Amino acid sequence: MDFGPILDLITRLWDCSANRIRYIRNLENNLNSLRNARDELNNVYQDVKTEVEVEEAHQKKRTNEVINWLDNVDAKEKEVGLILDKGEQVTQSKCVWSCCPKNCWSSYKLGKVVPQMIDDVNALTEKRRSLHVSQIMPHVRVDELPMETITVGLESSFDEVRKCFEDASVGTIGIYGMPGVGKTTLLKKFNNDFLVPRSHEFYVVIWVVVSRELDVLKIHQVIKNKLHIPDEDWRERDVDERAVAIFNVMKKKKFVLLLDDIWKRFDLLTLGIPIPDGQNGSRVIFTTRSKEVCHNMAKRIIRVECLAKEGAFQLFESKVGEETLNSHPSVPDLAKEVVAECRGLPLALITVGRAMANKKDPDQWRRAIEILKNNPSKVSGIVDEVFLLLEFSYNSLPSRTHKTCFLYCSLFPEDYSIKKDQLIELWIGEGFLNEFGDIYGARAEGEDIIECLKLACLLEEGGHGQKNSVKMHDVIRDMALWVACEHGSKHKFGVFDSTALSFLNVLLPKWKEAERLSLWRSSLPISLGEPFSPRLLTLIVRETRLDKFPSGYFKYGQAIKVLDLSENYDLVEIPAEIGELTNLEYLNLSFTRITELPIELNKLKRLRVLLFNEIKSCLTIPTTLLSNLSSLQVFSNTSSSPSFLSSSCYNESLLLQELEMLEHLKDISIVLVSSSSLEVLLNSTKLQKCIKRLQLCSFPPDSPRSGHEYIICNLQILKELNSAKSLKILTGELNWWNSLQWEDQSTKCLFEEAVSVLDVFSKNVLAEGNEFYPRCLFEEAVSEFYPRCLFEERIGGG
Repeated sequence: MDFGPILDLITRLWDCSANRIRYIRNLENNLNSLRNARDELNNVYQDVKTEVEVEEAHQKKRTNEVINWLDNVDAKEKEVGLILDKGEQVTQSKCVWSCCPKNCWSSYKLGKVVPQMIDDVNALTEKRRSLHVSQIMPHVRVDELPMETITVGLESSFDEVRKCFEDASVGTIGIYGMPGVGKTTLLKKFNNDFLVPRSHEFYVVIWVVVSRELDVLKIHQVIKNKLHIPDEDWRERDVDERAVAIFNVMKKKKFVLLLDDIWKRFDLLTLGIPIPDGQNGSRVIFTTRSKEVCHNMAKRIIRVECLAKEGAFQLFESKVGEETLNSHPSVPDLAKEVVAECRGLPLALITVGRAMANKKDPDQWRRAIEILKNNPSKVSGIVDEVFLLLEFSYNSLPSRTHKTCFLYCSLFPEDYSIKKDQLIELWIGEGFLNEFGDIYGARAEGEDIIECLKLACLLEEGGHGQKNSVKMHDVIRDMALWVACEHGSKHKFGVFDSTALSFLNVLLPKWKEAERLSLWRSSLPISLGEPFSPRLLTLIVRETRLDKFPSGYFKYGQAIKVLDLSENYDLVEIPAEIGELTNLEYLNLSFTRITELPIELNKLKRLRVLLFNEIKSCLTIPTTLLSNLSSLQVFSNTSSSPSFLSSSCYNESLLLQELEMLEHLKDISIVLVSSSSLEVLLNSTKLQKCIKRLQLCSFPPDSPRSGHEYIICNLQILKELNSAKSLKILTGELNWWNSLQWEDQSTKCLFEEAVSVLDVFSKNVLAEGNEFYPRCLFEEAVSEFYPRCLFEERIGGG
């Protein structure tokens, strides 16, 4: 019998069984080898991941090769983890004598897989040697934003932003300006400039529109999408968790964040945005209508101005088209008039330019000019595209008082510099600031409101950078008049300027419903015709040829609270009927030639502000008139007229005594000619506490007080003191000096050096037991209060 085949079968069976037994026998060792290989691969994985992050921090991009390798390692580690867990179960499950596994088949299958897994893990580890981790990014990640191809007049602002951007020490740049001036266009232009290949290390440019209400979720979503943050668990995260996730990504990247249209300050960190600095090299640039937001958030501030004449015409021409401009010889000059009405505001130029496209008849252009001057809301697109945008800034003012005060500024003519003091006094007369207590609180609040309006770019400094005046851009003014007239549906505010024809418009029936009217700068004598609306609250008539205010007018104006007749240089008389204005609270007769105040003024029991500065004649003030003005808070009578200063037109001493009787009087500006009137002032603590501006004129040589010292210790609110040459010295105590209120910082700075010298000197002398007063010499050569501080020993003469 041939046993060969049987032996061959037995051999084959043995070999097969031996291999399977080997898998089972070596399983535990192989599992340990796999665990070690897995740990080694994990170490390599972490090293590669760190290297990738470092390269990305330097604005390089991970290669597709390394992305694939990292994904394979992640997948392989999961497989290895499952095998090791299963191997742990198998090796722990053995027979009673612990010599063999309970489930040989499971051990065999696992033992067969483990060696292959070891090879796969080792292959991934070896693959690391040939990996290219990163590559240089071709350009920054930025989305092109749609915008006008023509950006006339933005070149200088763009260059300024670029210069700040390239300064490594400037992390945050704030761009501000009035609505419609081109801030968003400038920021879009800067965004799209990154599309041009250039050497830089920025990873991404992120554009976010913030708008009036800060929508944190919207901002987070935009940033998340731009940074490709995984969607995993994003919806389940709250706002703070999303901010943390964004922060952890952005802190590793050099980014440019462009935030358009910020209305209020917010903390970048609360949104998860790292603060840009010289260390991380990132940048944040934002636009806002508020200068205050810039001060609170930006390291460098840039203001976008309206266009100059040439740039304004270029922008307008690009919207109208050359064909229209060349359609008639008269059109180019008429177009320049239209452009002038837009005052360089790009949004207005674009809107009006589109409206005038294809208008080739000169009469159409003349009609457009008339509408722009008298009723701009009728121009196509002005309301929807300009006024509504500007109104956002108005609606964002912090209180109704701010809004009312802003609208009031529209009563002044185009491009008019408004003196702050006059404006605040008008507001006080209107009662806008009544809630702020006394006159000092009202003035302080008025200053704050003006500053708020300036920060919101709704007002700007007066002409030639005058710090003591403000003005309103003409397009802003047009919007304010539109709002004041209830979006153009009523005629509550009327402003008439310059021409006789314009003044005739005030007689139209539509103005019979007006609440506030102002008439300005007529070159011809005017007649005001029929009385105004019985609802009229404010009447301003300035810079006209009016010589006498029409009698009979005031019988119908009993609602009037503010009457401003100042700067009518021919005005010599106001009618006695002014006493009929029983609700009048503000009366300004400054810069007129009025010779006498009607005694009927004593009927004005509500009058709070009375101004007659720089009267160009010798003014008579009837006795007892002032003492009957029981509500008077502000009284101002100053002059630089030689004819006025040469002689007193009324009894100054009696006038001061009458003023002293007024319970509510808090603010006095006055010129004193006689030494006896100065004596009255110096003997009245009440009057001294009310003096805001004091003008002291030359005294007669034989005056007993001429050249003597006058002790003024209680002028607590004095802001301005003018003194004639013959009045040599005024002396006051140091506590009075320190309690003075200063009109502005520049005025205070004039005195700081002298005060500091005085303070140090006094300490040295007081150490010896002597007391000193500051002694200030006033000289005629200067118009402002200019001291040369000397010292006079109180004890021991000197």
